Amino acid sequence: MSHVLKTKWFPIACITIWGLAVYANTFRVPFVFDDLIYIQNNPVVKNPFDLTEIIGFAPSRWIAFFSFALNYHFGQENSLGYHLINLAIHIGSAISCYGLVLLTFRTPRLADQASPDIKYSLALLGGLIFLSHPVQTEAVTYIWQRVESLASFFYLLSLVLYVKSRLRQGPGQQPYLLSPSVYYVASCILAYMSAMTKEIAVTLPATIILYEILFLGEVSTSFKRVMLRATPFFCLLIFVPVLAIQSPVVTKNLLYESPSTSSYMLTQTRVIAAYLRLLVWPLEQNIDYDFPLLESILAPEVLGSILLIFSSVVLGILVWKTCPLITFGTIWFFITLSPTSSIIPLPDVMFEHRLYLPLVGFVFVLIGIITAFKRHW
Repeated sequence: MSHVLKTKWFPIACITIWGLAVYANTFRVPFVFDDLIYIQNNPVVKNPFDLTEIIGFAPSRWIAFFSFALNYHFGQENSLGYHLINLAIHIGSAISCYGLVLLTFRTPRLADQASPDIKYSLALLGGLIFLSHPVQTEAVTYIWQRVESLASFFYLLSLVLYVKSRLRQGPGQQPYLLSPSVYYVASCILAYMSAMTKEIAVTLPATIILYEILFLGEVSTSFKRVMLRATPFFCLLIFVPVLAIQSPVVTKNLLYESPSTSSYMLTQTRVIAAYLRLLVWPLEQNIDYDFPLLESILAPEVLGSILLIFSSVVLGILVWKTCPLITFGTIWFFITLSPTSSIIPLPDVMFEHRLYLPLVGFVFVLIGIITAFKRHW
């Protein structure tokens, strides 16, 4: 069995088959909510060959709209094709999550932490958790939320190729098909593809530096080299806001009544606590949460949520020497959640699809806990 786990085809086949089994009953879900506005009744997606109009309509999300236009070109308003593509993207993201966990076990920090069999098993477990966790349902089944899953797919694949460009080949490992520079260039391209799918790509520079610090360990010894290597990704901090300002799909939120910045931030403390509960205990899920806005930092809900968030962050950081996987997962969760749960007020304070990319952090925390138990007991 250990030999099968180490093959390239088995994890991919396992994740693909499991994904089809989990989401087989969702293929006939009709267009709902924003599907009607941005897909079914949107003239922009009727012609995939008019890229100028698509890019002009949504510069920061035009790749997602182009994919919808291709769906419409081949299947018109038959929702089956849209769901199949959504699921294919989700399976690709799960495979990327598997690859990221596996590569992380090959970094200098974790190379001696576990046996090869355990590493492959934990990587596959991580991919399957990402694939089938109930909070992923909205991002996969709700057709419009392809913008979330597709941007996350490019994001994860970009990070996987970046890590691959940074790792040296270990003894007994199969040689890479391409040179590190090719992986690096592909990583940069995918990062900008993510930025042209949804604005969550703005957090990629932070996660890359976090990965460098915790697993690759060159920041302290070769700071300038690391910063130079990360420069194309830091440019996303300018590229993403510029595109977002020019996208009516994004700026339309300004037309809706949004809470004040202070009220939104206070409410988000409770929302983040709810997100953490959903990761551990995903019951009473909802596509449209109705959270009351909070106005005082002294409200019991705010104080309790702040305590939970603070405790989670502190605990995650305290174990960075003994279990960097937990530290990485904890900080990843809050970094990737920050575009929607920080200082920028949005009309809707909570959606489960916003957990799609942060769930990778939850996967790393679980893998870290299992690794720690396996090492000590």
